[in-house]
Amino acid sequence: MASAVLEMNFHFTVDNATVIGLNKQFDVPDVDIECGNTTCYIDYELQLKAREWGLKSISVIVNKVTASLERKLGREEIKEEEKE
Repeated sequence: MASAVLEMNFHFTVDNATVIGLNKQFDVPDVDIECGNTTCYIDYELQLKAREWGLKSISVIVNKVTASLERKLGREEIKEEEKE
């Protein structure tokens, strides 16, 4: 029985993505961290497996996810000893 695998690679960009949970990541649960200029880059492949009788499966395999974000601190958010 013959089979074939077709792989197609894609790069997808999401601009102005919503980022949540940074306050937990940086261990400041009471602070709302807002970000601007957020962009996510997703590299993935679409894999089709075919048999003589037809298509067996379609798989989406995420290879890499990268995020770029900008965080600006207001002067009131910076501790007094860090301002100078």
